[in-house]
Amino acid sequence: MYSLFEPLVTMNPVILTRKPDKITGKIYKSIYFRTLALPCLNEYHDIFYKNKIKTIPKNLGELLTPVGLAYWIMDDGGITTHKQTVLHTRSFCK
Repeated sequence: MYSLFEPLVTMNPVILTRKPDKITGKIYKSIYFRTLALPCLNEYHDIFYKNKIKTIPKNLGELLTPVGLAYWIMDDGGITTHKQTVLHTRSFCK
């Protein structure tokens, strides 16, 4: 994702090491970067936020490509103990 947004970022990617998981003791790492707040990105914000509430647009199937789904899984996805892919969407309203 960084290579896609590189012209819009002000920092190199940073690796964040989290505290050990309380149950498993595993140490997880994540990588992040921040983009500039530019008007050209408002269109994407407006698709997913209505009145400051995060929502899933009704036409998501039309907007989402296979590559877009892959990026979404890499960003907000995970795997269950049964090896199923999940999207963490708890922060969305119905």
